Formats: sequence, structure tokens, C-alpha cells
Amino acid sequence: AIGIPVAMVLLFCFAILIYFGKLMAIMLLGMKVIQVKEKSGFLRYYGAFAIGTVIYTILTLIPLVGWILKLLLILVGVGAASIYEIELFHMLRKKKMV
Repeated sequence: AIGIPVAMVLLFCFAILIYFGKLMAIMLLGMKVIQVKEKSGFLRYYGAFAIGTVIYTILTLIPLVGWILKLLLILVGVGAASIYEIELFHMLRKKKMV
């Protein structure tokens, strides 16, 4: 009785995690190409995202290899997001905000 709703919620959370990992992978690709600094302008981040989107799309369109690259990029993105959240948690804990 409670298993199916919990499974649906977890499936929804998993879908959001995969989508967020894809966005992180796209941003990481673009930032590697443009070399965005920490204090760069806001438009530079848009440019990095646009270039990352183009590179991600081209890489995933390669036959037989594209889905492997897509999987690896999503895993890298999910890992980067996880590391960022862990570092954010530790920083907030040092400031006694959590």
C-alpha cells in the first residue's frame, strides 16, 4: 500500500538527479573550453553553457559511442553536483548555519 507511492517519488527524484547531472556536465564542458574564472561576468557563464550544449549534442550524436559518452558525462555531472553539495554542507557547518 505504501510501496508504490514511495517508488514513484524515488523515480521522480532519480529523474531530477539525472537531468541535473546532464546540466552539470554541459556546464563543465563549456567551462573547460572557455576557461571561466570564478569572478567572470554573468554572460560568460551563458556562453559556457551554450558552447557546452553544442559540444554535448555533437558528442552524443556519434553512432555507437554517443550513448556511452552520454552516460559518462551524466555520471561526471552527478558526481560534480554531489561534491559541490558536500562542500557546501561542510562550509555551512563551519559557519554553524546547519
